[in-house]
Amino acid sequence: GILRGFTIDNEINKDEIAYIKKWKQDHEKYGAQQDVAAIISSIDSILEDGIVTVDEVVSLQFSVRKYLDLVSTSPVTLATQILDGILKGITVDGEVTESECKSLRQWLYDNIYLSDHFPFNKTIEMIDKVLEDSVITAEESTFITNAIAEMLNPVEALRIQVNSVEGKTVCLSGNFAYGSKSEV
Repeated sequence: GILRGFTIDNEINKDEIAYIKKWKQDHEKYGAQQDVAAIISSIDSILEDGIVTVDEVVSLQFSVRKYLDLVSTSPVTLATQILDGILKGITVDGEVTESECKSLRQWLYDNIYLSDHFPFNKTIEMIDKVLEDSVITAEESTFITNAIAEMLNPVEALRIQVNSVEGKTVCLSGNFAYGSKSEV
C-alpha cells in the first residue's frame, strides 16, 4: 500500500526514496527469510543506479505482492492494510496533491466494498468533500495530511484530548483496537 501511495502521483520524490531505504535498513535483519530476501534484493536493484523510477517501484510492488499472496488473510483485512499503506505513502512527503487525491479516490471507488470499514469510510467522505470543486488548495492539502495522520495514529490524536481528565483517576478495562493500555 505504501508503494502504491508513492506511485499514485506517477513520480517518486526524495522523501519516498528515503522511506524505501529506511525500510530496507530496518528489515535487513529478516533477510534470512526467502520472501523478505527477495524484497530486499528488489530494493537493492532499484537503488543501484541512484535513480528510482515509477516502473521500478511498480516492480518492487510485484515482489511485495508475491509475499502477500502467501500470507493468509481476509480480502477486507488485506485491502484495509493496503489502504493504510496508501495513506502513509501519499503523506510521507508532508503534502497531498490533487493528483494523489484523484488517484486515491479512484482506488477507493474500485474497492467500494470496504465502505463500512475504518479508515475507508472517513477517507472517502473527506476526499469526496475536498474534490467537490476539483481543486485542492494548500489549506485542503494540509487538512487532508493532518486528517490522515490522525486516522493512522489515533492514540496520538487522543493523547491531546486526555488533558480533560488530567488530575483525575481513570480505570481502563478491556482491549483496545489501537495501542496498549499504557499508551491509551
